[in-house]
Amino acid sequence: MIFFLALGIASLRNGGLIASISVVCNFVFVAGIAVVAFVGADKAKAFSIGFLVPVVLYSSALSFGGEDEFYAYRGDFPSTQAIGFGYRNAVRTVWIDRNTGDVIPDFDRSDPRYRNRSVREEKLPDPKGYMIAGQMFIAVFLGISGGKLACIVFDRHNTIQIESNTA
Repeated sequence: MIFFLALGIASLRNGGLIASISVVCNFVFVAGIAVVAFVGADKAKAFSIGFLVPVVLYSSALSFGGEDEFYAYRGDFPSTQAIGFGYRNAVRTVWIDRNTGDVIPDFDRSDPRYRNRSVREEKLPDPKGYMIAGQMFIAVFLGISGGKLACIVFDRHNTIQIESNTA
């Protein structure tokens, strides 16, 4: 779990390849949970089903919300607005030399050193990757919460069942 938390935070901070790796790891994790929901037993099965229900519901709601839910400056869901707020506070502009691909620190167009250089502006982290990783992060958080709740209900149900059998 700590691995997924660290990977999620790193993907939000850096985007790009790390965000892609984070999304793939989360898909593999959710697929593993789905397998346990079908073939697992007892508490593992309860956690898995409890995990999958909010993940599927949240993902379905996002798909009905449309592509706007994956843009930092659009979207109606409170989660999208919260992730967008995080993006607007995390985004930074870097200037990259088109010839070398190097980042130019402290770029200033009026500086004579940069007058004849081909330079492009880039926003980091990538807004689309940030939003996808953020939505995935929220889906997994909701899933873990649902799984924990399912385990509590499972334990309580078994405790009541054991007490009624011993009476």
